[in-house]
Amino acid sequence: MSKHTPGPWTADNWADISTVREGKPALVARAWQKSHDMPSHPIKAVEAGANARLIAAAPDLLKALKVLVALHGNGPGDSVSMDNARAAIAKAEGRSS
Repeated sequence: MSKHTPGPWTADNWADISTVREGKPALVARAWQKSHDMPSHPIKAVEAGANARLIAAAPDLLKALKVLVALHGNGPGDSVSMDNARAAIAKAEGRSS
């Protein structure tokens, strides 16, 4: 498993997800396709923007889940929610699908 690009990530109005590397903007991902690559059912701009915001939040969400599991995941209150959190972490780290 390779490591992901460190956060924080941001999403712009065009659904590009980026970060700053060595003081310069760096593209992480694109939640839209250029017009010549568009499939027959393209993602709408509103949906692409929502996808971009979710992707941009991924490093923060992963960090929050890891903290949550570290603080509460092994105690007597362990639950299905903690199992879901551990499964989401494993998926993000490429240890499951």
